[in-house]
Amino acid sequence: MNTEQDMALASDILETVRLPLLALDGDLRVENANEAFLHQFQVSRQETLGRLVYDLGNGQWNIPELRRLLEEILPEQSTVSDYRVEHDFERIGRRIMRVSGRRIARPDNPDLILLSISDDTEREALRAELVKRMELAEKLIDSVREGLLILDPDLRVQSASGAFYESFAVEPEQTVGRLVYELGNGQWNIPELRQLLEDVLPRQRSFNDFEVTHTFEDVGERVMLLNGRRLDHTDLILLAIRDVTDLRQSAARLQEVAAAAHVGVFEDDRRTGALYWSPEMRDILGYPPDAPTPIGGVVPDFVHPEDRADVAAMFARVTDPRGDGKIFHEHRIVRPAGRRDPVGADEGPDRVRRGRRGAASRADPWHRSRRHRAEGRGRGASRA
Repeated sequence: MNTEQDMALASDILETVRLPLLALDGDLRVENANEAFLHQFQVSRQETLGRLVYDLGNGQWNIPELRRLLEEILPEQSTVSDYRVEHDFERIGRRIMRVSGRRIARPDNPDLILLSISDDTEREALRAELVKRMELAEKLIDSVREGLLILDPDLRVQSASGAFYESFAVEPEQTVGRLVYELGNGQWNIPELRQLLEDVLPRQRSFNDFEVTHTFEDVGERVMLLNGRRLDHTDLILLAIRDVTDLRQSAARLQEVAAAAHVGVFEDDRRTGALYWSPEMRDILGYPPDAPTPIGGVVPDFVHPEDRADVAAMFARVTDPRGDGKIFHEHRIVRPAGRRDPVGADEGPDRVRRGRRGAASRADPWHRSRRHRAEGRGRGASRA
């Protein structure tokens, strides 16, 4: 094969490569440039071939990093890979490039230098954006008061919130990178958690408010609400752990106090539609203990016919999203034996947050005649 054929073959090879390529002679003048280079850097073949590489684009390739590569590194090494060069070009703007070079020996001519140029600008921008988002995510995670875990597809912990470390008395070095079931010397190897992560999440995108009770070595028995979600466009899993132990204990104490004082308690959860009546509530209203709890928002049959409209209006006011959820109402009930008794219900303002109704309404019904008698005894004692 003669020299002309060699040159033609080399030129064809250059053109088949999609990366921008330059072939430089021993004086660093451009012997050849492929179409990808001309297109990428918006130059013509006429203004490129035969020119000193530093003179290309009116001197725009006179880049210190490129000079160092061509004049200091390549003379000492036959190949260089992914040498980072950053420059602001007049026509195409700022570019971050990865330049790879190779010296090719030619028997009858000076060595040829072949440069391939990979435009890394968008990739680095995406990488920087990803870093920013990860930093923001870390800050958001740390700002949440609930325990949060970010798990990878293998269920290993990628990140955890400060609230998680504090609530469950563990350290970051004992957590990050560990399989979630291995946390706390295997204390998180909880059957219900395994079922949620291995059976439920693969079939569903999320699960919400799954209650788990578990005893930990360092913090004792905890009641937790677990919420899990697969994050869009990633294989990561967000696991939120809300410790409701104190809330459950407070509710139990409240029921004990209510039972002792013969004060009823009901709770209407607007998220689930569930309505809870305490045994004292049923006793005050004369409602059978084994009968199903009435549907929330529906006036029970035992309300006196003349008071039903007022009770319905109270329900509408309490459940109005624009309202504050406060309850104070007195009405009559008709007991199974036909006796009519006055009762009332109130919800203290401490249960209403930021002027808006909460997710649940709690109220303390009471038998009005008994309360009035108790208040009368109190006033008599004060006068005495």
